[in-house]
Amino acid sequence: MNKYLLVSLISLGASFTASAQYLRPGQIDQSQSGTAFRIDDWQKGTPLSDDDNFFISRVKPKARFVNSATQINTKLIPWWEWDTNSVYSEHKDYSHYSKKILNWWPYGFSYSYSTKSPFEILPNGLFNSEVFSMWQYISTWGAWSDRFMRLPGNFADVAHKNGVAVATQSTPAFGADMASNGWGDLYIELGATEESRNKVIEYLDYYGIDGIGYNSEYAGGYNAHGIPEVVELNKAITQHFERKYTGEMKSFSAENIWYDGETLTAGPTFDNGVTPETEIFFGDADNKTASYFLNYNWNANFNNGNVEYLPASIEYTTNTLKRNPFDVYATFDLQGGYPVLTGNGEQNGRWQYLYDKAVSIGMWSGHDSNTFWERRFAYGSQPLEVQHTYQRLLERWYTNSRFNPVHALDASLEINENIDNSLDTEFFGLSKMVAAQSTLCWDLSEEPFYSAFNLGNGQYFNWQGIRQHSKEWTNIGIQDYLPTWRWWWAASPLGRDYSSAPVGLSVEFDWNDAWMGGSSLRIRGTESKSAVLHLFKTRFDLQAGDIVTVRYKLAKGSADMALMLGYGEDCSQWTSAQDHIVLSTDQVATPEWIEKSFTISEANQLALIALQFDNASDLDVNIGEISIRRAEYAAPDTPTVTSATLLAAHKDGLDAKVIFDLNLAEGNRQGHYNIDHNASLYKIYARINYAESEETTLMGATTSWAALFFSAPYDPVKAKAEGATLSVGVSAVSLDMQSESTIAWSEPMTIDFYAETYIVNDDIEVSDTFITDGEQFSIGFKDPLHAPAEGWKLIGPRNNASFDAPIELTINGCHSFEASADIDAETVSLDALPYGTYDIEAYDAEGNVRRLHSAIHIYSDVAVAEPVISSFHPVDTDGDSDAISEVTEEMATATLDENADYLVVNDDGTQSDLKATHTTLPGTGIKLRPADTLTMQYTAESGAIGTVSRGVNLRGYSLGIPAGQAGVQADIETIEEGEGWEKVTIDESDLKFSVAFWVKFTDLSDPTWLLNIRNPKDAWPYSDWGWLWGTISDDGYLNNISIRSHHNNTFVYDFTDDNGKGKVKFEENAWYHVAYVFDEYKTTESSYYGIITNSERNFSLYVNGQLITPKSITEPKDKAWKDFDPNAIIAVGGTAGVGSFAGYDAVVDNLQFYNVALDADAIASTMGDIDASNPPTGMTALWDFEGDDIYRNALSTYPKAELNHAFSTHSTSMDEIVTVGYPALRGSKAQPTTLVPTLSVADGFASTSEITVDEQGVAHGSAELRFPSLEKGTYRIYTPQLNLDNGVGQDRAEYAYIYVVDIDGKINSGIVGTTIDGFDFNPYPSPFSDTLQATVQTDGDYTLHLVDLGGNIVAQTDASLTAGQPITLRSDAESGIYIAVLLRENRIIGSAKVVKL
Repeated sequence: MNKYLLVSLISLGASFTASAQYLRPGQIDQSQSGTAFRIDDWQKGTPLSDDDNFFISRVKPKARFVNSATQINTKLIPWWEWDTNSVYSEHKDYSHYSKKILNWWPYGFSYSYSTKSPFEILPNGLFNSEVFSMWQYISTWGAWSDRFMRLPGNFADVAHKNGVAVATQSTPAFGADMASNGWGDLYIELGATEESRNKVIEYLDYYGIDGIGYNSEYAGGYNAHGIPEVVELNKAITQHFERKYTGEMKSFSAENIWYDGETLTAGPTFDNGVTPETEIFFGDADNKTASYFLNYNWNANFNNGNVEYLPASIEYTTNTLKRNPFDVYATFDLQGGYPVLTGNGEQNGRWQYLYDKAVSIGMWSGHDSNTFWERRFAYGSQPLEVQHTYQRLLERWYTNSRFNPVHALDASLEINENIDNSLDTEFFGLSKMVAAQSTLCWDLSEEPFYSAFNLGNGQYFNWQGIRQHSKEWTNIGIQDYLPTWRWWWAASPLGRDYSSAPVGLSVEFDWNDAWMGGSSLRIRGTESKSAVLHLFKTRFDLQAGDIVTVRYKLAKGSADMALMLGYGEDCSQWTSAQDHIVLSTDQVATPEWIEKSFTISEANQLALIALQFDNASDLDVNIGEISIRRAEYAAPDTPTVTSATLLAAHKDGLDAKVIFDLNLAEGNRQGHYNIDHNASLYKIYARINYAESEETTLMGATTSWAALFFSAPYDPVKAKAEGATLSVGVSAVSLDMQSESTIAWSEPMTIDFYAETYIVNDDIEVSDTFITDGEQFSIGFKDPLHAPAEGWKLIGPRNNASFDAPIELTINGCHSFEASADIDAETVSLDALPYGTYDIEAYDAEGNVRRLHSAIHIYSDVAVAEPVISSFHPVDTDGDSDAISEVTEEMATATLDENADYLVVNDDGTQSDLKATHTTLPGTGIKLRPADTLTMQYTAESGAIGTVSRGVNLRGYSLGIPAGQAGVQADIETIEEGEGWEKVTIDESDLKFSVAFWVKFTDLSDPTWLLNIRNPKDAWPYSDWGWLWGTISDDGYLNNISIRSHHNNTFVYDFTDDNGKGKVKFEENAWYHVAYVFDEYKTTESSYYGIITNSERNFSLYVNGQLITPKSITEPKDKAWKDFDPNAIIAVGGTAGVGSFAGYDAVVDNLQFYNVALDADAIASTMGDIDASNPPTGMTALWDFEGDDIYRNALSTYPKAELNHAFSTHSTSMDEIVTVGYPALRGSKAQPTTLVPTLSVADGFASTSEITVDEQGVAHGSAELRFPSLEKGTYRIYTPQLNLDNGVGQDRAEYAYIYVVDIDGKINSGIVGTTIDGFDFNPYPSPFSDTLQATVQTDGDYTLHLVDLGGNIVAQTDASLTAGQPITLRSDAESGIYIAVLLRENRIIGSAKVVKL
């Protein structure tokens, strides 16, 4: 029995783990903000900081309109049409008015435990960011979490294009003394003089800020320091907006917002409403100062129940102050669930109560992140699941829980907003009270209409359907105009009968493909009757010759799809389904985007754009563009780059920012908005300049005159060896998205690998975590530029809680354990190592250590259950032999056909181009075109032998068990002493319990809670935090754990070190054992004299059997834990569905509960095997996930565990997530269901692999491949790779090659010295050793490929050359026969056989 590690040399240096793909604090200078803001320091045109352009809106606010003919509720009229001469009566029904909606929300995720930047509104390198999309229902966004007077311009841009105002936020602390907190002095500076007030107005207009929100909870009322001045400021701002926004722009709700927290004489005080005591902050018709945000008990009665708060405020606003009542907001605290339905006088209901009132709706939604974004993890924490859930939560809230606004759910449907905000709870939706509003009403000769359904984030970036890169990004500023309704399905145009609405088709945003940006619209399903999807409410005056374009991609299925246009002010004239046919049932699926354009024949007013589907069968189609263009639009002005900064270099790419300006083509003066420069947005490029080549990548786009990009692709090894620079380019894109200006480039920036610019990643990776006898494996750093390590240690084993005399195998002077046997390496025998689990450590001379926990598991052959791939090959599933052909021997020796649309291959030594053979798998390669879909099939031995411990892969959920049902509850005894007023009641509470489990995190990119105990039916704040919580930050550290105190304060156990970092750091894909131990004896004495509580308590945390000692314990005054609720849920992993944290992307095994406080020895025993037939003392429940019913409590005492028990209902079957558990535990027979297939192909599109396992344990699977579009006359070579992993082991295979050529292009190649387009291609020298050259005969951009006989490009160089210059390629490839392929402007112009020595 021999086990070997083959080692070679490299090493470690001062470094830290970092993905570096997100915006970091300090990378954008926000300059003065908060109370540090000084208006005197600002002059128009003089930047407050070098990054000022990030905070200037470049999109002019647009007017909104409503049209009763295209509304769901045709009776709704907009709030801005209120007649201020009207007399309000509380007995009249005003439900025919469309209300204003104010989102007074934070944006994104800005908790202190997040290592990501809190400025999520700014462009970022994180796909999984918030992209709000329901603009059509809101009027104002009050940016709660952003800094005073510094709103990111990209956010204002997307709001303004949708006719939504954005307000900055002023937040004096609760009860603050305005004379000492800085805000009072600032208010005086801003509002004391007419000059200062005018300057503030000029500032707001310049930066695109549309008002100021005041969270007025300070001390002192109107007479407080600075308040009279700020009231005058608000009055001036409001009057300015009223003069500025008239006519159609009355719909633009630029406003100041004042919270109902003050009166003339006192504050903070609430529950006032609009009264003579508060009107000074609100103003009458002639002295308007702000809109009014009522306190959260507006549904209460006052004066002993004789006066209703809300009607009294509305009546005073309307009849006395002569103000529009929709400037008053009936408010909702979505975090806390206020107003409540009953108690404290709130007896009039909520939604039903305000439904017929002339009042607007204001929503506050948390301090750090809004509740919709917080609950994005409710249905899984994978990025696509999170994004989908967030959009659906928005759609449920604003549309309704049926996701179709024609469904008239009753407004009396009351919910607890803080608890019932899930997709499983019915809600009538705000669309019942608010008409969907649109800005699509401008002159098309000045600006076209264009939407690619881009939400403003992506896992890649596409431009005109072509993948530019596969890096994450977000920039809400480039979000497109999105559908007016979400989603109005009907059986016919303008159908409003929900009972007849089609239900067989669904529509959603899809992040898997895009025409532009990172998303598109996806419609799928089967529906036999007509289904009309209403998309855009418009008021465009079309002219003859206007062009309407629909762009789509059909993935599968069939349907008749037509563009439907509704004409006339009343939308009574509709085109038929035969007028504008987009898709017919006879069309076959294709991976290409298809454009269908229609020319308007006569002038008419366009009121609505829709799509109609008929005969839909298994349809799956993406819509990538709907646009209306008129003739040609003026060319955009060319930007001028003013500065560029390389923010970071790392193994995954380069991060940078760029600032630019524009001048008008005429007069050399600057226009303020993008439309002044005929620009829709700006494309941002990264150009990497190596010593003798360069690579340019389109990284994204921006509406701001500033941009960020992250992880621009480059070769760090090549860049360091040759030296390299980065240049950032900017071009302006025309309004019709059809052309762009010249690219303006920054000066080259040197990529310095020896300075702080390069962020070293010191993560360790292992090629295989399950090692059998004699198996080779490799261990090394992920970062190819990591500095050398002093040595490595293999430490262990951790096997069944055996930590006695751990083994440390030290290998000095080593960088990685290499898996290749043909290198010059030292062989280290591991004969002495017992089976078990081992950690890996790398260390340097200074003692810095990088440790990978549970890195490898050494096993005997008997225990292994690894899969083995037996076949992997393509098949022609559609029967189209022209589309897919095996490369036969006849084809391989055929004469070159210069008119063919694909390159013929052969295996002759002198004429072989891209021929390959594979010794272990059938097939020698195939050719196909980009329009073809290729099916790959495979078979494998599933590895269903041996035994292995089983666990559950929670995949973003949490595993919850009711505490009482798990045997966890306090032992309470009540004792009464004395009588009468001397009577004393003593409650003795003895709470002892322990929770232990094994966990392996597979993804820690979002914060999560290690263990949470709470009853989600509690009111806020217990509904969001509960009895116990402890956060694992998104860099893996557990910093503290909190327990709720007796009087609702918090015990905080601080587990950080002296540097402020957590003592416990969880690594991805490493196993950890965690144990919580609780022990409290508490007495509560109740008597005539009050209540006295005494407590003796102890909380202990163990990780991997070691007690983690807190640095400090913060104890509240009551010094007792809150009474333990046996109905609370003990949840392993996050608070999915209710709170703001992700569930676990983790595997959990051996979840154990005890009704005793375990000591260190007992904790050690919980790490090993548990005999359920003879459980340890005090054990009340065990989930080992073995046996036929893996979710049964193994002690058979208490019920099953459930996913997100009592949080929300999930359709995910528990059996779907069984996987391999902690390997050192005794298990059961390996299950074929744990087999996970992954099919991948670079730059291609692989569908999810489907897999079945037959009775013999043989796995059968298939998956579809699609390939991106190619330039005419070009080719790509792909090698699909299959990986099968059952958690214990894995096997990999690849198909020889797939050769993809352009469907219409002509490729002429294949013979040495062939003359093509008059160019004689003779690369030299041949044979060559390391340098190959070819002299070009015309000017152009050239690419030279070196391709091996397996079809792989082994070397490549790009160069812009003039006639007579050589293109030079260097390669260190092995000696042999290769094919040199030369391209000019991405078109092949020659190929030739070459020999490398």
